[in-house]
Amino acid sequence: MKTIQCMRASLRCVICLFVCVSGYAQPWKRTIQQFQHTTWGPKDDAPSPITALAQTPDGYLWLGGPDGLYRFDGVVFERYQPQSGGPFPAGAVSSLLALPNGDLWIGFRSGGISLLRNRHATNYTTRDGVPGGVVWCLAQDREGTIWAATDSGLVRLEGDRWKDVGEDWNLPGKSAGRIFLDRQGTLWVSTEDTLVFLPPGARRFQPTGIRVGQVGQIAQAANGKLWMAETTRSVRPIPLSDKRQPPDEIEVQVGSMGILFDNDGALWITSLGDGLRRSPAPELLRGRIKEFSTAVDSFTAKDGLSDDVVRAILQDREGNIWVGTNNGLDRFRKTNMVPVVLPFKTPYAVLAPGNAGDVWVADLTSLVRVHGGRADRSQPTHNGLSAYRDPSGSIWWLSFRAIYRYNAGSYTRIALPPSFQKPYIQPGIAATEDGSGALWLAAVREGLSYLKKGVWHRLETASEWAKLSPRTAFTDWMGRAWFGYDGGTIILLKDKNIHRVLPADDSLVGSVRAIAGRGRHLWVGGELGLAFFDGNRFRRIVPADSETFGPVMGVEETPDGSLWLAESRGVIQIHALEVR
Repeated sequence: MKTIQCMRASLRCVICLFVCVSGYAQPWKRTIQQFQHTTWGPKDDAPSPITALAQTPDGYLWLGGPDGLYRFDGVVFERYQPQSGGPFPAGAVSSLLALPNGDLWIGFRSGGISLLRNRHATNYTTRDGVPGGVVWCLAQDREGTIWAATDSGLVRLEGDRWKDVGEDWNLPGKSAGRIFLDRQGTLWVSTEDTLVFLPPGARRFQPTGIRVGQVGQIAQAANGKLWMAETTRSVRPIPLSDKRQPPDEIEVQVGSMGILFDNDGALWITSLGDGLRRSPAPELLRGRIKEFSTAVDSFTAKDGLSDDVVRAILQDREGNIWVGTNNGLDRFRKTNMVPVVLPFKTPYAVLAPGNAGDVWVADLTSLVRVHGGRADRSQPTHNGLSAYRDPSGSIWWLSFRAIYRYNAGSYTRIALPPSFQKPYIQPGIAATEDGSGALWLAAVREGLSYLKKGVWHRLETASEWAKLSPRTAFTDWMGRAWFGYDGGTIILLKDKNIHRVLPADDSLVGSVRAIAGRGRHLWVGGELGLAFFDGNRFRRIVPADSETFGPVMGVEETPDGSLWLAESRGVIQIHALEVR
């Protein structure tokens, strides 16, 4: 990711304050749809299905599949064989364990365990005490001992040999499915029909009395609560006799092989045929949540997931979420540009800032309020051509037949100037209120007009620009009115006079589509991207993790410091910027 660079000291303060405030004040948690999603499949040489995932400290992602072990550097998938120590056992990889010292432990479906250390493989077979059958899970306890759960029971590595953990350890059953070491150092093991635990330093497992089906994974939430995923039932907290939240009656009714609590505390759930589920706040879940309930987010093959059967999930050291499916690999990544999912799709959108960080978004037929990162549909009373929020907090919506002033939940209708066609169907119209309280209106073929004490007046000195098509207007902190036009021309008005004209040849954004700001900030968006006015000239802005913005149709800086853009990818929120 690029860093912020090449900027004056004063502008550096502006940008850094914006980034810090935006990150700190964000009151909502994004949905799964608001992550950047990337997928790799057979055409990218990704193995399929992917049955296990791990990341070693060098940053490599390791994948287990039917034909062995793969290494992925973010670009290339490499079927991996050690440089020394002999080849890995033939067959599918069923489990992986990456350790902080760089070791990678590998369990195989046909039996056998391998240690990859410094590109050298040490293979353990039945001759070394590894039981036959699938090696389902590998774990390391606080003492450094490696444990393995297999079809034939639980084993642990003592010296160079694997030793059975059975009746002498008070372990019931004949097989072990999953092992998990919690944050208190307790080792949890699922057998074919129950769950047991081994306290730190103990040599005998303790029963829980809990009946379970086939447990795919055990995980621990931020509040300390243990959860389990069962392929034969659901995802639910382990019903222990403690009072920690969330309550034990919670149950997400989807069969799952894997769950994950990410760094933000969100719960990710894999499924065996319906993609992913995610709850940004699992501590708030209540009761039994049915398979297709909207109480949790959903992301399936219809949304672009490589396959609806998900077998493995991992969070890497950078916070990215990786999932292995029956048909490839998917990554979910937080980016500085956060898309907002709207209830309508349109290439045309009008933005207006609301109260408390809200943003209003309108097109010709719909109106929504974006609140807390989510869009709620409202009943429109107008056709939105453009919008303006005045210093008092009122929003002025310009439509075909009139201007509608919205304040405190009600609308006031104001007629267009008498010279305007009725309805006004020309392609350009924009309005703003200057520091004196006059409402300025620019319109194609009509030039510039202003409303003062209920009467419209035309600015005759602006007649030469009447042929231009206005696209946006804004009043800055000094009370000056700005108008941006197709082609790139910008006109600045002060005291009912044209104060300055910035010709189209000087435009960094091409045809102007948006002018906005807060305090002394002034932003201009257009067909070629985004620019910032530093008081003397415009400076080009690019996102820190992309080359440029698409055409910017709307821009608003909200009171909480967030910068919102309506551009070619939809409505997005920006956290990190770069000035050129």
